Amino acid sequence: MFNFEEYCAINDNKYYKWYCNIITKRIKNEPNDNYCEKHHVIPKCIEKCDMVVKLTAREHFVVHLLLPRFVKDNQHKQKLIYALWGICNQANALQKRVTINSRTYEDVKKMFSKRISGKNHWMKDPERRRKLSEKCKGRKMSEETKQKLSKMFSGRKITWKDKISKSNKGKKRNEKMNEAQSKRLKEEYKNGTRTNPTKGIQREKFVCKYCGEKCDVANIKKWHNKNSGCVERLKKKNNKPGKRRSAIVHKRSPRNIECPVCKKIYTDQYFKKVHSQKCNPS
Repeated sequence: MFNFEEYCAINDNKYYKWYCNIITKRIKNEPNDNYCEKHHVIPKCIEKCDMVVKLTAREHFVVHLLLPRFVKDNQHKQKLIYALWGICNQANALQKRVTINSRTYEDVKKMFSKRISGKNHWMKDPERRRKLSEKCKGRKMSEETKQKLSKMFSGRKITWKDKISKSNKGKKRNEKMNEAQSKRLKEEYKNGTRTNPTKGIQREKFVCKYCGEKCDVANIKKWHNKNSGCVERLKKKNNKPGKRRSAIVHKRSPRNIECPVCKKIYTDQYFKKVHSQKCNPS
């Protein structure tokens, strides 16, 4: 006999009892069907256990349907749901997949969708990402592998993604597209459907050793330091044609002046040019 509780916390409910009944039945008597499937009594995602039992295809599906319903641990439950979803969908030449009805498919789909939404997705698990990073660090592809990949991709069929990529190659975005995207993004930020994780966080500034301009990490890598053309670019930017501050003439409002001879009041411009000559006593 086996004891599931030694390896993982469980709920002692009807689903666990049904699971135990199927497993104990098949430990004593193997199925008479020509086609059987091997099942790990304690799933490999919980514990690497060598205890394997032969089940019919239908029984194998049923036990995987029962497992997530009595296992308590959240991570183990998530992995068991992935396995159940694989049984329902993924084709395999060595295994016959069970045809399920619409209600069962809906239940499984809801469980799977809930487990991969948001932060629950397996690629957002920090422990998994760390393990993948350590595994791939320092790995180099051999020449044999490169040739195999080249041979595999050279004869592949052209998909709709390739066609879209080819049609958009070399094209530039026009003003209408930029305006439409800007409008859409503003509405998304306003409604709260899109958020900016870096908003309000001040980035560290770095000084370019060639031109002395301060900028963040992205810009200093792209435009400065190693790129020695940044000095010439700044000269062109500062020498652009346009009105200089010194060339701008500020107009002042005219002043009124009283003529000392005729005692009439005139503007200063008219008085200097015309009236001063008319009323001159000499």
